[in-house]
Amino acid sequence: MKDLGSGGSIVLASSASGLRASRGMTAYSMAKFALRGLCLTAANELGPYGIRINTIHPSGVDSPMFEMSWPEEERNAMLLNVPLRRWAQPNDIAAVIAFLASNDAQYLTGGSYKVDGGSVYN
Repeated sequence: MKDLGSGGSIVLASSASGLRASRGMTAYSMAKFALRGLCLTAANELGPYGIRINTIHPSGVDSPMFEMSWPEEERNAMLLNVPLRRWAQPNDIAAVIAFLASNDAQYLTGGSYKVDGGSVYN
């Protein structure tokens, strides 16, 4: 992107675990926290080239993987900590990525954006 000289946007997909401690998920959380550091560093290094970089941090996304990761009774209990009382749908996440990649977000860089339905865990 630097060589093309036309700027651009990068959106890193992290996790809510990149914003908070997650018991029993040390390696996963460490990797997600690292994406925040990458985002901030790259935003400083690439900004002069017109390249923006941001990170999204979704929490539970209604998907087969999410269902396999948590028993239904645990998911239901966790949902009580989400003010919108529903899990994200894949298109909820895609919409935020599309916005951050668009020209409508042309002055946003180095940001970490929660996509978590207002989760009280953060």
